[in-house]
Amino acid sequence: MGIVSSGITTGILFSRFASGIIAGLWGWRSVYVIAAILNLAMVLIIIFVLPKIPRKNKLESYKKLLSSVFTTFKRHKTLPMILLHSGLIFGLVFNIFWTSLTFLLSGKPFNYDTFQIGLVSLAGLTAAVFGLGIGKLQDKGLSVPALGIFIKLSLITMVFGFAFYESIIAIIIIAAVISVAVQGISVLSQARLFNLSNEERSRLNTVFVVNNFIFGAVGSALASLLWSLGGWQYVMIGASLISLIALIVWLASRSSFNEFNKMLN
Repeated sequence: MGIVSSGITTGILFSRFASGIIAGLWGWRSVYVIAAILNLAMVLIIIFVLPKIPRKNKLESYKKLLSSVFTTFKRHKTLPMILLHSGLIFGLVFNIFWTSLTFLLSGKPFNYDTFQIGLVSLAGLTAAVFGLGIGKLQDKGLSVPALGIFIKLSLITMVFGFAFYESIIAIIIIAAVISVAVQGISVLSQARLFNLSNEERSRLNTVFVVNNFIFGAVGSALASLLWSLGGWQYVMIGASLISLIALIVWLASRSSFNEFNKMLN
Protein backbone atom coordinates (compact mmCIF):
# COMPACT_ATOMS: atom_id res chain seq x y z
CA MET A 1 0.00 0.00 0.00
CA GLY A 2 2.92 2.31 0.77
CA ILE A 3 4.40 1.68 -2.69
CA VAL A 4 1.09 2.36 -4.46
CA SER A 5 0.42 5.55 -2.47
CA SER A 6 3.96 6.78 -3.13
CA GLY A 7 3.30 6.40 -6.83
CA ILE A 8 0.07 8.38 -6.56
CA THR A 9 1.69 11.16 -4.53
CA THR A 10 4.63 11.32 -6.93
CA GLY A 11 2.25 11.66 -9.85
CA ILE A 12 0.21 14.42 -8.18
CA LEU A 13 3.22 16.50 -7.18
CA PHE A 14 5.31 15.91 -10.31
CA SER A 15 2.30 16.93 -12.41
CA ARG A 16 2.43 20.35 -10.73
CA PHE A 17 6.06 20.67 -11.74
CA ALA A 18 5.43 19.42 -15.28
CA SER A 19 2.38 21.64 -15.79
CA GLY A 20 4.44 24.67 -14.75
CA ILE A 21 7.01 23.93 -17.44
CA ILE A 22 4.39 23.19 -20.10
CA ALA A 23 2.33 26.30 -19.30
CA GLY A 24 5.48 28.43 -19.34
CA LEU A 25 6.48 27.14 -22.77
CA TRP A 26 3.18 26.86 -24.65
CA GLY A 27 0.49 28.43 -22.46
CA TRP A 28 -1.97 26.96 -19.97
CA ARG A 29 -4.26 25.41 -22.62
CA SER A 30 -1.45 23.14 -23.77
CA VAL A 31 -1.54 21.46 -20.33
CA TYR A 32 -5.03 20.12 -21.07
CA VAL A 33 -4.09 18.99 -24.58
CA ILE A 34 -1.16 16.95 -23.25
CA ALA A 35 -3.31 15.60 -20.38
CA ALA A 36 -5.88 14.42 -22.95
CA ILE A 37 -3.16 12.64 -24.95
CA LEU A 38 -1.89 10.94 -21.79
CA ASN A 39 -5.43 9.82 -20.95
CA LEU A 40 -5.78 8.30 -24.41
CA ALA A 41 -2.46 6.49 -23.96
CA MET A 42 -3.66 5.09 -20.63
CA VAL A 43 -6.87 3.82 -22.23
CA LEU A 44 -4.83 1.88 -24.80
CA ILE A 45 -2.56 0.49 -22.07
CA ILE A 46 -5.56 -0.65 -20.03
CA ILE A 47 -7.13 -2.35 -23.05
CA PHE A 48 -4.08 -4.03 -24.55
CA VAL A 49 -1.45 -4.35 -21.81
CA LEU A 50 -3.06 -4.95 -18.41
CA PRO A 51 -3.87 -8.61 -17.74
CA LYS A 52 -7.43 -9.70 -17.07
CA ILE A 53 -8.25 -10.49 -13.45
CA PRO A 54 -10.47 -13.51 -12.79
CA ARG A 55 -13.86 -12.66 -11.37
CA LYS A 56 -14.03 -13.29 -7.63
CA ASN A 57 -17.30 -11.67 -6.66
CA LYS A 58 -20.44 -13.80 -6.38
CA LEU A 59 -22.93 -10.99 -7.00
CA GLU A 60 -25.20 -11.68 -9.96
CA SER A 61 -24.85 -8.40 -11.86
CA TYR A 62 -22.71 -5.30 -12.18
CA LYS A 63 -25.68 -3.22 -11.04
CA LYS A 64 -25.87 -5.13 -7.76
CA LEU A 65 -22.11 -4.82 -7.37
CA LEU A 66 -22.33 -1.02 -7.67
CA SER A 67 -25.29 -0.77 -5.32
CA SER A 68 -23.41 -2.84 -2.72
CA VAL A 69 -20.79 -0.05 -2.57
CA PHE A 70 -23.33 2.15 -0.78
CA THR A 71 -24.10 -0.50 1.82
CA THR A 72 -20.48 -0.91 2.97
CA PHE A 73 -21.16 1.64 5.73
CA LYS A 74 -23.72 -0.71 7.29
CA ARG A 75 -21.31 -3.64 7.29
CA HIS A 76 -18.23 -1.81 8.60
CA LYS A 77 -18.76 0.52 11.56
CA THR A 78 -15.20 1.92 11.55
CA LEU A 79 -15.40 2.92 7.86
CA PRO A 80 -16.77 6.47 8.43
CA MET A 81 -13.90 7.33 10.79
CA ILE A 82 -11.30 6.00 8.34
CA LEU A 83 -12.83 8.07 5.54
CA LEU A 84 -13.03 11.15 7.75
CA HIS A 85 -9.34 11.01 8.68
CA SER A 86 -8.30 10.72 5.05
CA GLY A 87 -10.85 13.26 3.81
CA LEU A 88 -9.93 15.94 6.33
CA ILE A 89 -6.15 15.72 5.83
CA PHE A 90 -5.57 14.27 2.34
CA GLY A 91 -8.68 15.87 0.87
CA LEU A 92 -8.96 19.23 2.62
CA VAL A 93 -5.60 20.22 4.17
CA PHE A 94 -3.47 18.88 1.31
CA ASN A 95 -5.50 20.67 -1.38
CA ILE A 96 -5.94 23.86 0.63
CA PHE A 97 -2.18 24.09 1.13
CA TRP A 98 -1.06 23.36 -2.44
CA THR A 99 -3.79 25.40 -4.13
CA SER A 100 -3.07 28.45 -1.95
CA LEU A 101 0.68 28.02 -2.32
CA THR A 102 0.31 28.93 -6.00
CA PHE A 103 -1.43 32.17 -4.99
CA LEU A 104 1.29 32.95 -2.44
CA LEU A 105 4.26 32.31 -4.71
CA SER A 106 2.80 34.14 -7.70
CA GLY A 107 2.40 37.36 -5.68
CA LYS A 108 4.68 39.58 -3.63
CA PRO A 109 7.38 39.18 -2.36
CA PHE A 110 8.10 36.14 -4.57
CA ASN A 111 6.47 36.93 -7.93
CA TYR A 112 7.38 33.45 -9.22
CA ASP A 113 6.40 32.29 -12.69
CA THR A 114 4.74 28.92 -13.34
CA PHE A 115 8.07 27.15 -13.79
CA GLN A 116 9.46 28.39 -10.47
CA ILE A 117 6.25 27.46 -8.66
CA GLY A 118 6.50 24.00 -10.19
CA LEU A 119 10.05 23.65 -8.85
CA VAL A 120 8.84 24.38 -5.30
CA SER A 121 6.27 21.59 -5.60
CA LEU A 122 9.11 19.08 -5.96
CA ALA A 123 9.66 19.46 -2.21
CA GLY A 124 6.58 17.31 -1.76
CA LEU A 125 8.32 14.34 -3.37
CA THR A 126 9.88 13.74 0.04
CA ALA A 127 6.62 12.01 0.90
CA ALA A 128 7.13 9.45 -1.86
CA VAL A 129 10.42 8.35 -0.26
CA PHE A 130 8.95 8.07 3.24
CA GLY A 131 5.76 6.44 1.94
CA LEU A 132 7.61 3.26 1.00
CA GLY A 133 8.15 2.41 4.66
CA ILE A 134 4.95 3.77 6.18
CA GLY A 135 2.97 0.65 5.34
CA LYS A 136 5.22 -1.36 7.67
CA LEU A 137 3.74 0.54 10.62
CA GLN A 138 0.38 -1.07 9.86
CA ASP A 139 2.02 -4.49 9.56
CA LYS A 140 3.60 -4.05 13.01
CA GLY A 141 0.32 -3.01 14.65
CA LEU A 142 1.44 0.60 15.15
CA SER A 143 -1.04 2.26 12.82
CA VAL A 144 -3.20 3.88 15.52
CA PRO A 145 -0.43 5.83 17.34
CA ALA A 146 1.32 6.53 14.04
CA LEU A 147 -1.88 7.99 12.60
CA GLY A 148 -2.11 10.33 15.59
CA ILE A 149 1.51 11.42 15.11
CA PHE A 150 0.94 12.27 11.44
CA ILE A 151 -2.22 14.26 12.26
CA LYS A 152 -0.32 16.20 14.94
CA LEU A 153 2.45 16.79 12.42
CA SER A 154 -0.11 18.23 10.01
CA LEU A 155 -1.40 20.59 12.70
CA ILE A 156 2.08 21.74 13.73
CA THR A 157 3.13 22.28 10.12
CA MET A 158 0.12 24.48 9.36
CA VAL A 159 0.83 26.56 12.47
CA PHE A 160 4.40 27.04 11.24
CA GLY A 161 2.99 27.94 7.83
CA PHE A 162 1.00 30.72 9.48
CA ALA A 163 4.13 32.13 11.14
CA PHE A 164 6.84 31.60 8.50
CA TYR A 165 5.54 32.40 5.04
CA GLU A 166 7.95 35.07 3.82
CA SER A 167 10.94 32.72 3.56
CA ILE A 168 11.13 30.37 0.58
CA ILE A 169 13.35 28.00 2.57
CA ALA A 170 10.69 27.77 5.30
CA ILE A 171 7.99 27.19 2.69
CA ILE A 172 9.96 24.35 1.07
CA ILE A 173 10.47 22.67 4.45
CA ILE A 174 6.78 23.09 5.31
CA ALA A 175 5.78 21.66 1.92
CA ALA A 176 8.01 18.62 2.46
CA VAL A 177 6.78 17.95 6.00
CA ILE A 178 3.06 18.34 5.25
CA SER A 179 3.46 16.00 2.29
CA VAL A 180 5.01 13.35 4.57
CA ALA A 181 2.17 13.79 7.08
CA VAL A 182 -0.50 13.51 4.39
CA GLN A 183 1.21 10.49 2.88
CA GLY A 184 1.33 8.76 6.26
CA ILE A 185 -2.36 9.34 6.91
CA SER A 186 -3.32 8.20 3.42
CA VAL A 187 -1.28 4.99 3.54
CA LEU A 188 -2.40 4.00 7.04
CA SER A 189 -6.04 4.82 6.32
CA GLN A 190 -6.12 2.77 3.15
CA ALA A 191 -4.20 -0.14 4.69
CA ARG A 192 -6.72 -0.21 7.54
CA LEU A 193 -9.53 -0.02 5.01
CA PHE A 194 -8.30 -3.13 3.20
CA ASN A 195 -8.21 -5.03 6.49
CA LEU A 196 -11.96 -4.61 6.87
CA SER A 197 -12.77 -7.26 4.27
CA ASN A 198 -10.79 -9.34 1.80
CA GLU A 199 -13.78 -9.86 -0.50
CA GLU A 200 -14.83 -6.20 -0.66
CA ARG A 201 -11.48 -4.52 -1.18
CA SER A 202 -12.34 -3.11 -4.61
CA ARG A 203 -15.62 -1.66 -3.37
CA LEU A 204 -14.00 -0.26 -0.23
CA ASN A 205 -11.30 1.31 -2.39
CA THR A 206 -14.03 2.87 -4.55
CA VAL A 207 -15.55 4.47 -1.45
CA PHE A 208 -12.09 5.65 -0.33
CA VAL A 209 -11.16 7.27 -3.65
CA VAL A 210 -14.56 8.93 -4.18
CA ASN A 211 -14.41 10.25 -0.61
CA ASN A 212 -10.94 11.77 -1.19
CA PHE A 213 -11.96 13.41 -4.45
CA ILE A 214 -15.09 14.95 -2.91
CA PHE A 215 -13.10 16.33 0.01
CA GLY A 216 -10.35 17.40 -2.41
CA ALA A 217 -12.78 19.40 -4.54
CA VAL A 218 -14.16 21.07 -1.42
CA GLY A 219 -10.58 21.78 -0.26
CA SER A 220 -9.66 23.51 -3.52
CA ALA A 221 -12.80 25.64 -3.40
CA LEU A 222 -12.23 26.42 0.27
CA ALA A 223 -8.67 27.53 -0.50
CA SER A 224 -9.95 30.15 -2.94
CA LEU A 225 -12.58 31.33 -0.46
CA LEU A 226 -10.13 31.66 2.44
CA TRP A 227 -7.60 33.42 0.23
CA SER A 228 -10.18 35.96 -0.92
CA LEU A 229 -11.16 36.62 2.69
CA GLY A 230 -7.74 37.11 4.23
CA GLY A 231 -4.89 35.75 2.13
CA TRP A 232 -2.34 33.17 3.22
CA GLN A 233 -2.83 33.59 6.95
CA TYR A 234 -6.55 32.87 6.71
CA VAL A 235 -5.70 29.80 4.66
CA MET A 236 -3.30 28.54 7.33
CA ILE A 237 -5.82 29.23 10.10
CA GLY A 238 -8.42 27.21 8.19
CA ALA A 239 -5.98 24.33 7.54
CA SER A 240 -4.93 24.36 11.21
CA LEU A 241 -8.54 24.15 12.39
CA ILE A 242 -9.24 21.25 10.02
CA SER A 243 -6.14 19.44 11.33
CA LEU A 244 -7.38 20.05 14.87
CA ILE A 245 -10.77 18.55 13.98
CA ALA A 246 -8.97 15.51 12.53
CA LEU A 247 -7.02 15.18 15.77
CA ILE A 248 -10.25 15.26 17.79
CA VAL A 249 -11.73 12.58 15.51
CA TRP A 250 -8.62 10.43 16.04
CA LEU A 251 -8.83 10.83 19.83
CA ALA A 252 -12.50 9.85 19.77
CA SER A 253 -12.01 6.83 17.52
CA ARG A 254 -8.68 5.34 18.60
CA SER A 255 -10.29 2.99 21.14
CA SER A 256 -12.45 1.36 18.47
CA PHE A 257 -9.43 1.16 16.15
CA ASN A 258 -7.38 -0.52 18.88
CA GLU A 259 -10.14 -3.07 19.42
CA PHE A 260 -10.18 -3.78 15.70
CA ASN A 261 -6.41 -4.31 15.72
CA LYS A 262 -6.77 -6.86 18.53
CA MET A 263 -9.36 -8.75 16.47
CA LEU A 264 -6.95 -8.87 13.53
CA ASN A 265 -4.11 -10.14 15.67
